[in-house]
Order: sequence, then C-alpha cells, then structure tokens
Amino acid sequence: MTRMPLVLSALAALTTLSACAGLPGSAPSPTAGPISAVAGEVEGEVETYSFTPCGDAATICSDGDTGTLATVGGETVITGLYGTRVFRLSPGGSGTVELNGTAYPLAWGVDTAAVIAANAAS
Repeated sequence: MTRMPLVLSALAALTTLSACAGLPGSAPSPTAGPISAVAGEVEGEVETYSFTPCGDAATICSDGDTGTLATVGGETVITGLYGTRVFRLSPGGSGTVELNGTAYPLAWGVDTAAVIAANAAS
C-alpha cells in the first residue's frame, strides 16, 4: 500500500471524528479545549500536532512553546509553533498547514479525551 492512501484515510477518519464532536450540527471550536490535528506533508508523511489554549484568547501552546491564535476570514490561524508552519483551521474540522510556501490538507478536532480528563481532575 502506498503512503498517500494511508494519509487520506487518516485525514478522512479525523475529519469524521471532528464532525461528531459537540452538539449535532455544531462545528468544533479551536478554543474549546485541546486540539489534535493530522496532516499529510512532504513525501506523504503523516504528521500529528497538538495545541492547547493558554493565556489569553490570542495565545495557544504546544509542548511548552507559545504561539499566536487569530481569526482571519472565518478561519483560525495558528503561528509561532512547529517551526515556520502556519495552521489554518476551518470550521468543521478541515484546514491546511503551510510549510515552505506549500499548503497541505489537514483534519483537526477537539481532543475530547483531554477535555474529559481535565474536567474530572477539577
């Protein structure tokens, strides 16, 4: 099996799961809790990312690093994390990650397991 079908399968699975998060008909919000994302990047490699809201509404974190969160044209844009990548999260769980001038498709969703664990601990 080639890598591209695996990437597409992973993207399809995460998109489907993210569409089921929240109330029926609602789109997951990137500020609702920890976010998981998967993208097929250079040479079809599957990359995974995690983001956690921190600080104010314009700040997002990952693995101890702090990035910027902004809304541009209906998309949530994340910069300053994972090198020079720019993440554009569209409503409904799709989006792109830009790397070296090329946009790669990604799927994202609120990490419901992390939200449940955080609520149980508080």
